[in-house]
Order: sequence, then structure tokens, then C-alpha cells
Amino acid sequence: MDKMKAWESDGASGIFQDELGNMLVAYFTRRAHGNVEIIEGIYTVHSRTADPINNGMIFSMSEQCLERGKKLYFDGIKRQTLEKVIVSTQLLVHHLGVQHAICDSHHNGGDILMKYAKDSVSSGETFFVWQEVDYVYEDDSFALESTGVLHLMHGWAEQGHAAGMHGIHLSKNMVSGLRGIPHIYVYYKATETLVLQLSAMFCVNFPEFYKKYQKAFKAGKWIVVDPGPFLGRVIVWKLAVLPYQDVLDAGPAVIFPMGRFKGGEYRPGEVIILMASVLYHGIGDWTPEPGVSGDGITPGWIDKPIGWSLKEAGDYKS
Repeated sequence: MDKMKAWESDGASGIFQDELGNMLVAYFTRRAHGNVEIIEGIYTVHSRTADPINNGMIFSMSEQCLERGKKLYFDGIKRQTLEKVIVSTQLLVHHLGVQHAICDSHHNGGDILMKYAKDSVSSGETFFVWQEVDYVYEDDSFALESTGVLHLMHGWAEQGHAAGMHGIHLSKNMVSGLRGIPHIYVYYKATETLVLQLSAMFCVNFPEFYKKYQKAFKAGKWIVVDPGPFLGRVIVWKLAVLPYQDVLDAGPAVIFPMGRFKGGEYRPGEVIILMASVLYHGIGDWTPEPGVSGDGITPGWIDKPIGWSLKEAGDYKS
């Protein structure tokens, strides 16, 4: 980790491998024109080259593209798809709520509530005096929103329970009763296009893992409208996340942020597919944009890790 501090930043789309050529990360973000390969109609990005336009931070690359007259492309999730997903995710969180476990070390940074500025302007008066007593007005220029996590798993082995003995179960959030199940179905239907795009990215860059995930998905699938091949999704709702490893995973996870915020390492719609059990990943410090959008979406960072633990492969048989 200490050696990595001096490494050059790379903010362009690319793939990253270890010394043996094993895939570690596929990163879908911005890239300069001419750095893409088409394979059977599905795009995949090249690893970084000697061309300095593909090195450095994204914003520096954007400036260089403008100076050189080069086109800049975005390989992540397009805005139209992302906006639909944000709406469906907020509706799901509204109906099901989110959990904030104190014992969850990497999701618990003390940020149980997210505070953000409203669009409306305060009257400016902060207190008044009545019968020689000072009364303080509530600060109506800010709003608060609950933060937490939703686990949507078709099937997983519960922590502390051997899968061979206790079996595989749906996560608690997937079986939230007659009130919640219809909203979960609507959410999966609304995110179908998104998952198909993520599936294509995953298939091209991790083809062998894709086959294993697909086989397990066919055996463990619960929601009919989920196209797969991922058996699990996690919605990290308006939280900062400390760096950690998914030590129980033996395969890649797909991560992408969305929402309205400032800061953090990634931009909305960027997609990171990584070997989450060996690479530390997290969400850096960010602040919400002010106000609520025209379609009623509150600000803040929303992270959606998607994947499946291959260490449970023996528990799924199609």
C-alpha cells in the first residue's frame, strides 16, 4: 500500500492486470477517441498506453482532448439509464427503509443521518424574545435524511453459518412481507436495462467468471425479471465507506456510484469491476449537492455493489 502512494493516477477507461496477466480491474469511465475495441458488438476498453492523453486524472485528460481537438467518450452508464435507476432506487428505499448496523465496521462512520442544504432561502431570523426568554428558531435551511444499507440477495450463506449445514437463504430485505415484495419486483423491473449493460461489461472482461456466475444464477434466481448473472445487490444509501476487502468473495464485484454530490473518487455512472476480495475499495469523503431535483430526488452518494460469493459455488446446482 505504501508503494501505491507514489503511483501515477490513471483516470481513463482501462483494464488492470497482475504480473501473471490475471484481470484485477476493469474501469469504465472517460476515454479519448480511438482507444476502444469492438468484440461481437460489445465494447471493451484497452489497458493504458504510452500516449500521455490516457494518463493522469480525468479532468486533465478532458483538457488535453479539447486542446488536441480529440473527441472524449464515456464508457459508463448513460444518463438516461442512470436517472431511471435513481428514481426506482429512491422509491425502494422509501418503502423498505435502510438498515444501519452499529457492528458493521466499514459502513458505520457515525453518519446515520445525512444533512443537506435546501433550495429555499431562510427568513434570516434565528431567534425571538418573549417574556424575557430567548427562543431559537429551527434552522429550516437544512434537511436530514436517513442513511444505511439494503441487501438484496437471491441466495447467500448467512454469516456464522456453514452453508453445507444450514443451506442458502434469501436476504432479509428480499422477504420483507406482502408490503415490500411488490416494490422489490418493481425495482428489479425498472433496473433491467442497467443490469443487462453491466452484464455485457462483465462478460467481455471476466468471461470465465461470467460463466460461473450465470450457472449459479440459474440455480438460485428468485426474482423473475432479474436478467442476471448476479445473485446479489447491495444499495449503499448516502454513506461514506471505509476501505475494506470482501474476504468471503472469490470472484469480481461490480461497483458504480450515482446521485448528486461533490467529492469522492468516482463520478456518477462510472463502472468499476474488480476482484473485491484482494483489492481494497471504499467511498471517500463527499458532500451532497444542495436541494431536491425537479423530479423529487434528494442529493447524496448512492453506491450499488453487485456480485456473488464464489466460495459458495458448491451450494448452487442447476
